[in-house]
Amino acid sequence: MEELDRKAVGARIRTFNQRHIGIEERELAKEAKQSKTNLSLIINGHRAPNDEILTLLSQKYKANLDWIMFGKGPEINNHTEDPQMIANLHAKVVSLEMQLAEMKLILNQVLTKLG
Repeated sequence: MEELDRKAVGARIRTFNQRHIGIEERELAKEAKQSKTNLSLIINGHRAPNDEILTLLSQKYKANLDWIMFGKGPEINNHTEDPQMIANLHAKVVSLEMQLAEMKLILNQVLTKLG
């Protein structure tokens, strides 16, 4: 599993909005049912994106979550399968991977202090 670079993820979300959506961050936050502050924290790399923002980007705006999260593949997802089901599943998997990576970091910190 790859380490999540929150600053790069935030920069890709900002870039995707500028290139493909073209709305102000407060509007994007509103669409994702987020506070403007929370979205700002995500875009500036202080917080990992949550399921709501990932689902909005992938379902409504066809963002490729592999590109958003890891910079891999095209920015736009052109798959023709059931996009809502796949996007929800993919957003959940990405979210769980991020949570696991964070838990590993915390566990390593605890083990370092104990050892």
